[in-house]
Amino acid sequence: MKASPAVRFGAMLPTIGASGILSPEELLRYVATGNEAGLDSFWAGDHLNWHTPVLECLTTLGFVAGHTRAVLGTNVLIGALRHPVIIARVSGTLSHLTGGQFRLGLGVGGEHPKEFEAVGVPLYERGRRTDEIIDVLRRLWKEPQVSHRGRFYDIPSAQLEPRPGTHGIPIYVGGRSEAALGRVVTRGDGWTAAWLLPEQYCRTKAKLHDLARRHGRCPGSVETIVHTYVHLHPDEETGRSEGGRFLARFYNADPAPFERHCVAGPPDIVAARLVEYLDVGVNELLVYFAGARPIEQLTIYAEEVLPVLRGHLAGRVIR
Repeated sequence: MKASPAVRFGAMLPTIGASGILSPEELLRYVATGNEAGLDSFWAGDHLNWHTPVLECLTTLGFVAGHTRAVLGTNVLIGALRHPVIIARVSGTLSHLTGGQFRLGLGVGGEHPKEFEAVGVPLYERGRRTDEIIDVLRRLWKEPQVSHRGRFYDIPSAQLEPRPGTHGIPIYVGGRSEAALGRVVTRGDGWTAAWLLPEQYCRTKAKLHDLARRHGRCPGSVETIVHTYVHLHPDEETGRSEGGRFLARFYNADPAPFERHCVAGPPDIVAARLVEYLDVGVNELLVYFAGARPIEQLTIYAEEVLPVLRGHLAGRVIR
C-alpha cells in the first residue's frame, strides 16, 4: 500500500514516572525539542489513581499550551473518571486557548479497578458511561444551554462559554474491542489505537471500515492514529529489553509482552519499523519514548528517524 503524504507525526508527553517525573523546565525542553523538529502534535495519557507517579493529562496540556503551536490532545482521557460537564469545560477552555488546536482522545480505560473505585464508578459501567458522556459533550459544545437526564448523568441546566467552533472538538475514540470500534463509527471523528503491530492494525482497520459501511458512514471519514512505544539504543535486543522493563514498571506487569510492542534499536532499525506503519495507511503516528531520558530520545528521533520517515513519504531515500 502506498504511504499517504498527509501523515502527521506527533509525540506523547512524558507524563509517567516509571523512571522519575520530569521537572517543569524539563517538560518545556521536551516540547521545545519537538517544536524544533516540526512535530505536528503533542498528546498526554490519563491516569488518576496509579501505582507510579503520573501527571494529570489536562493540567499538563494546559501548562504546555502557551509553548507550542502544535495540536494538543489526550490519548486517551478515561471518560468515566470525570463528569461530562467538567470534561466539556476543561476541553472547551483548551480549545479556546489553543485557537481550536485541541483534540479529545477518549476511551473507557483498562482493567484497573482502583482507578474507578477512587471516584465511585463501577468498572462495568465505564463503556455505557463513555457513550453517554460523548453525547452530552456534543450538545454542550454546540447548544447554548443543555438539560440532560440520562442513565448515569442528570444535568438540570448547564451552559458552556466559550464554546468551540461550529463543529465542536474532534473526538478520537480509543480501543481495539468490538464495542470500541462500534463507538468510533457511531460517535467518533476518528480512532486512536495502541498495542497494535502493523499487521494487527491492518486487520483491525478492516473491521472498522466494515462497521463504518454497515452504519452508512464512509470509511475514509474515520481518521486513524497509532500510538507506539520507542526506545532508541545502539543494540536492538538491549533496547527492547530496557523498553519492556520501563513499561512493565509503569503497568506493574511482566515485561515480556511489552517487549514485543516496543520498537527498539538504533535509529535505522527504528525508522524501518515505523515505516511499516506509514505503509499501512495511518493518518498520524505518535511515539512514546519508553526510557529514562525522553529529551535525549526525542532529540535522536528528530535528527535521525524523522527525516527517514518524511523522506519515505516523499518517495526519497535518506542515507
